[in-house]
Amino acid sequence: MHTHIYSLALTTVLVMGAACDADPVTSPLLDHWVDEGRTRYRAVSTGPGRTCALTHDSAVRCWGQESPVAGFTMVSVGADYTCGLRPGGILECWGATMPDDPEELPDFDATYQDVSVGDGGGCAVRLDGAVTCWGQYPQPNPSLRLATVTARTPEQVCGLTVTGDLFCWPTALSPLQGLSQVSIGNRTAGCVQGGDLPAFCWHEGRTSQYAVHQVSVYGTTACGIRTDDRLLECWDLAGQSPLGSAPPPQGEFLSVSVSMDHGCAIDMNGKVVCWGDNTFGQSQVSCGDGVLQPGEACDDGNRRSLDGCSDRCRVDIGLML
Repeated sequence: MHTHIYSLALTTVLVMGAACDADPVTSPLLDHWVDEGRTRYRAVSTGPGRTCALTHDSAVRCWGQESPVAGFTMVSVGADYTCGLRPGGILECWGATMPDDPEELPDFDATYQDVSVGDGGGCAVRLDGAVTCWGQYPQPNPSLRLATVTARTPEQVCGLTVTGDLFCWPTALSPLQGLSQVSIGNRTAGCVQGGDLPAFCWHEGRTSQYAVHQVSVYGTTACGIRTDDRLLECWDLAGQSPLGSAPPPQGEFLSVSVSMDHGCAIDMNGKVVCWGDNTFGQSQVSCGDGVLQPGEACDDGNRRSLDGCSDRCRVDIGLML
C-alpha cells in the first residue's frame, strides 16, 4: 500500500522544473580514508569543503574547519557554517563564513529539537514542533508542526511529522505517509524512505527505487546503505558520475552523508570513512585523530591545548618548563 502511495506521488507531482547542479569535481580525489584513531562516532554530516562528526561522548569533531569541543546532541554542516544542538535544545553555530547580520542567523534564545543548515541559511524545529527558518530560506505555514527538517537548499525544504507524514515548502509535494527519512538534494531531486521499503528517489519527474535503508542526497548525487548487506551504494539521479567518480569504500556501514564533492560514512565499529575531494581536508582528519601523522609532533586524540599536546598537534611548551 505504501509503495503505491510513493510511486503515485513521485510520478505525478514531483515535476518542478530544471535546477542547477553542482559543478563537476576537478580537485584531486581521495580514494578513501579510514579514521584509525581511538574515537568512535555515532553521526556524521558533510557540507561543501567540510565534515563534522558526533562522537559517542557527545563531542563534535570537524575537519576542513575548526570545531567546538564537547556537549552536543546533533550537528548539521552547511555550505557557509555549521550548527549543533546542545542538551536542552540550545542552538550553537560556528564557522569562518558566519554572517554578521543577525537577520541572517537563527534565534539563539529559543530551544530546538532538530536543525538543518544548507546554502545561505537553514531551518530548525522548536521543542513544540514549530519550524523557523532564516537567511535565504522561506518560512513554512505557522501552524505546521514537525519532528525533523532537512534544508540543504532554500529552493525546497522538507520535514516529517512525528507520525512520518511529509510536508515540503515552498513547493508542496503529495502527502506521503509512513516515512522515516527524507533527503532533498535540490529543487528537483530527492529521496524518501519508510520502514523496510526501498528508497524512492526522483529527479525532474523521473523516479527510481533503491534497496537501501538510509540515504543521503546532495544535488543529484545520492548514497545509501544497502538493506541486504549494509554495503555503500552511490548513484547520480541525473545519470552523471557520483562524487567525481570516486568509488565508495568497501565494508559494512551504519550511516552515510554526502556533499557536493565528497562523502563520509560510519562503519560498524564507529569509525568514520571518507572519500572524494580533499582540497580543504574535508575527507581526512589529521590533527586530533589519535594517530601520529607526518608533520605532527604529538596527537592525543583531541583538539585541546594545555593538556600536553596543543590543538595544532604541537607539544605544549608551557608544560615542558
